[in-house]
Amino acid sequence: MYIPSIRGIRNDIMFAFQRAFRGYDDRVKWGFGLEYYLEVIFPSLKEFCEYEIKTDGGRNPIRVKVFKKTIKLINNHKYNTNIHDDVFEYIGKHIGYYWN
Repeated sequence: MYIPSIRGIRNDIMFAFQRAFRGYDDRVKWGFGLEYYLEVIFPSLKEFCEYEIKTDGGRNPIRVKVFKKTIKLINNHKYNTNIHDDVFEYIGKHIGYYWN
């Protein structure tokens, strides 16, 4: 039976509060959070973009173009894990298009 340490419980609570108030925790700064972005955020963002393209109805062609490019970058990332900086940079430059 696994019994968590006091330090582990303290860290879990601390990181949870950091994520709740800042949207990320210190592990991202330390480089421990990159796999979270690659395994969770990218697929979720891809799903969001696909849904928005499907439901846009031609109202905003520029937004659709940004979403298609995002999907393409995420798909290319699956085969070349060294381009995650390109994905982050593109998302950062076009962050306003992702607000729904």
